[in-house]
Amino acid sequence: SSCWTWCLKDVRRKAKLCQDTLIILERIDPGFSEQASIILTEYTAPRLMLIQFDYRKGKMAPAEAKSQMELLLKDMKKSVRDSEIVSENTDLPGLNRARNILNDGQQFYEQILV
Repeated sequence: SSCWTWCLKDVRRKAKLCQDTLIILERIDPGFSEQASIILTEYTAPRLMLIQFDYRKGKMAPAEAKSQMELLLKDMKKSVRDSEIVSENTDLPGLNRARNILNDGQQFYEQILV
């Protein structure tokens, strides 16, 4: 369980670092950038993990989880769109990762609606 706690700390830290980096990139280079696209994809995975964890542990009410997932799904869809643009520069693994994260998010969202 100490590993899980440590891993969870890492997930929270990664989410925070990605969020901070996206804020900075938006300030210094607004609009689309390949760097922001990559970081957005990296940001969506830990956010999904944290929402799932909090929801399953009862730390997040279903309505809050649904609301958080709706916001996250918008970012996930943007991540896929951005990755499609980047993939024209041959980043197919990045595009596949973005699509897989979106698929996982959509499945979890459907679970909490039940």
